Amino acid sequence: MLDPKGNTGVYLEYQYVRVCSIIRKVGVEDEAIEKLAAEGVFKVTNESERALAMTMLRLQEQVD
Repeated sequence: MLDPKGNTGVYLEYQYVRVCSIIRKVGVEDEAIEKLAAEGVFKVTNESERALAMTMLRLQEQVD
């Protein structure tokens, strides 16, 4: 899955860089993200966010 010679590894690296870029542009500090993650509290404010969150929650199911 993470083979850098295949398409998947490069794609995952690209997604990581994109997420870091989005976080940097928003101006959220690392400490704030870590605090939210530790508290386990995220507020979903619209339907597209909900759809994304539901898809992300299925990641472990797909990996298994």
